[in-house]
Amino acid sequence: MSIDPYCLVIDLIDKQGPISFDTFMELTLYSDEGYYSNKSKVGAIGDYYTSPTLHPIFASFLSSQINHLWEYLGKPSPFKIVELGCGEGILAKDIINSLSASKNQIQDSLQYIAVDRIAPNVSVDNVEFVQSDMPPSIGGTGIIISNELFDAFPVKRFEINSGIPHEILVSISDQNELIEIISSNPLSSSIVEYISKFDLPEGYRGVINPNLDPYFEALNKTLDKGFFLTFDYGYLEKDFYALNRSDKHIQTYFKHVDGLNLFDNIGNQDITSQVNFTAVIDSGLRHGFEPVILMSQSKWMEDMGFRDVLEFQNLSVREIRLINSLVDTESLGGFFVSIQEKDVGTFDSSNIFPDLEFVLDNLHIPPISKSHIVNQIKTQDFYGV
Repeated sequence: MSIDPYCLVIDLIDKQGPISFDTFMELTLYSDEGYYSNKSKVGAIGDYYTSPTLHPIFASFLSSQINHLWEYLGKPSPFKIVELGCGEGILAKDIINSLSASKNQIQDSLQYIAVDRIAPNVSVDNVEFVQSDMPPSIGGTGIIISNELFDAFPVKRFEINSGIPHEILVSISDQNELIEIISSNPLSSSIVEYISKFDLPEGYRGVINPNLDPYFEALNKTLDKGFFLTFDYGYLEKDFYALNRSDKHIQTYFKHVDGLNLFDNIGNQDITSQVNFTAVIDSGLRHGFEPVILMSQSKWMEDMGFRDVLEFQNLSVREIRLINSLVDTESLGGFFVSIQEKDVGTFDSSNIFPDLEFVLDNLHIPPISKSHIVNQIKTQDFYGV
């Protein structure tokens, strides 16, 4: 019988004492009754929205990027697309739909593998779903993609105490409520050495992701050759540990409201952490992935011909307003896009984008489905759209 995540947390603390925050995140998000095990929380009536669920035009631009890189790699067949953190398969379905209409005939070479820790309750034609908490070993040539993957990794929290980072743990108060306590012992020597270079002040609170290296080690075995594209929110190292970021790395989402207490709505609210993209790049380098570009999603979409493509679409004013949040730097456009390559050989980053003619010839926007927010706002207001 499945156990409520709040009870799991309480029981574990009762048995072994205070637990680490990454253990708390693991239980609240990924246990049998955890947040991600429940039905989808994405959408206008859910807790949050993402670029793929906003409008299928996002998938069409990503498909154009994939199509171009397939051509750059010499049109290998089979060509693997491995999506990590696929959720309900919305992006997978839209990419397959978009690429199937391409004049470039990439569809004849496609093999799409969608991976998630929680088995999706859907089936999508020409998509193989794999339940796994780590990237699978597949081999061959292709593209690995993820959207808002790393922000969902459980992280450790720390506080600078006497100049040294001590772990913030989760415990139970005398009133039987969940509370934070500071461990009397410093974090591991490697973490202490890493954090010390930022010269953080007393009382500073931050996070560190202990799972990047194991994940990239597994990712190195996913494909023999290709690219890794990831979309997520966060900062480069210098800004990530800026003084004004103290205790602001963790975010909660419940009914499109963020910043609620971490210990409220356990199992029913999302808990994420901003991503340290310097750490992502460095971990990739240690495991065979060379950085190609790192830019905002806004700039990536502009470089993919976003404005020109919109001119050729028959879209409503409300639809355009919604789509523009994909390039709004105060919204989804402020996300980072990271592209890394593995064993591609000499690669000029100026070749990463297709020309406009290629985009216009091959771009196909999949039909809007009930899973897309643009469909949901037809009957209700949504964030001023």
